[in-house]
Amino acid sequence: MKHLLVIAATLLMASAPLRAADLATINCPLEGMTDIEVAGLVDYVVEQGDRDDPRAEPLSRAYGDCAARHGWSVEQGELVTMFTLSVVGQTGTERILAANDIDMSQIEQAVLNDAEFFAAIRSRDMSDAAIDAMVNRHLPLIEEAVSGHPDPEPFYETIGQFMMFRAMTEVAALQFAES
Repeated sequence: MKHLLVIAATLLMASAPLRAADLATINCPLEGMTDIEVAGLVDYVVEQGDRDDPRAEPLSRAYGDCAARHGWSVEQGELVTMFTLSVVGQTGTERILAANDIDMSQIEQAVLNDAEFFAAIRSRDMSDAAIDAMVNRHLPLIEEAVSGHPDPEPFYETIGQFMMFRAMTEVAALQFAES
């Protein structure tokens, strides 16, 4: 699982040459965790565990090791943590949706190609209004993705979480590259 997450994080970043130089350091915590630790972290994030949850401890340890090795500032450390939690959250929500035959590839591409959303990211406007506008722009794709289910309601929140995790991955990477 860890290898899949590191590959996924690498692929997420591959489309952004600006951030390519930072990829090695921003992925450091994931690379410093075992597969079992990463799997526990995925569950922790998807289940929205609290700070005292032991499944979060490996991230704290890996983060501490990486921060010392790379000399991250407090801001960079926060961005790396946000990136890591977003990558594993995206993986977990995508796994839940895939298990229910909901393909997120079109929605993910729509989010990644959303010029208005990325303009908001660049201006650091991650307000509820900016996020709601992004979701509303992609609502037809979301509705299409769940249309085959007799009760699509439970999936809307998970799709929203997936979109937020995907967006926060981009936000963290962009801000990390600029820090």
